[in-house]
Amino acid sequence: MKKLSLIITTILLTVGSSAFAQTNAMPITGGRFFMQRGTQNLSNASIETAIFTAVSRVSDSGNGGGSVWDICSITSNPMFCRAGTTFSVPNFPTIELGFCGTCSPAQFPQGTFTINGTTYENAYFRGQFQFSQETFLVAPAFLTKRKGFVRFRKPFTMTGNLQVCRTFNEFGCSNENILFNGQITGHGTLTVTTKVSVYEQVFSLRPFLVRENIEYQFEQ
Repeated sequence: MKKLSLIITTILLTVGSSAFAQTNAMPITGGRFFMQRGTQNLSNASIETAIFTAVSRVSDSGNGGGSVWDICSITSNPMFCRAGTTFSVPNFPTIELGFCGTCSPAQFPQGTFTINGTTYENAYFRGQFQFSQETFLVAPAFLTKRKGFVRFRKPFTMTGNLQVCRTFNEFGCSNENILFNGQITGHGTLTVTTKVSVYEQVFSLRPFLVRENIEYQFEQ
């Protein structure tokens, strides 16, 4: 009878642990994504949780058929960010991680992963990040001086699923190579820094904003 009770207790504990792993997202406690116009930093994106730290890179362009963070770009129509218009960050809320085939360039593909005190220098990341899409108004007052910087700030949220693997092949990631596989969730402050520029039209000068950088700062 005691043996049967022990077996039942073990089963219940196993089921309980499995349910917790499947239904509870890992909170992000720190880290940031920082996209500087004109540069491609190889470690400009980091995520910190209670059990792991992941460091990789994200690009301010690409991700399938269009750009993700290519906001108020100097290469796009400058009139998109003129007075009275709005822009949203990111352009596409869902970001596919890794070399997904349609991502160009890849977002958060691989990097350093530390879990429970052990560091893996070339871990591979797969999954999705879903950022809240925040919209900003370019108020006419921002452009009256026709020079200087304009910063926009809003809270943001992010959810996603993250798989971390020692190595990938054409068949994906085998179970023995999985370092982490689960849901994550986070929030913090989004800051978009822009610079006032001037577009020359016939007989007139039209001020507009050019993106300098975008920063997602995760908070507890």
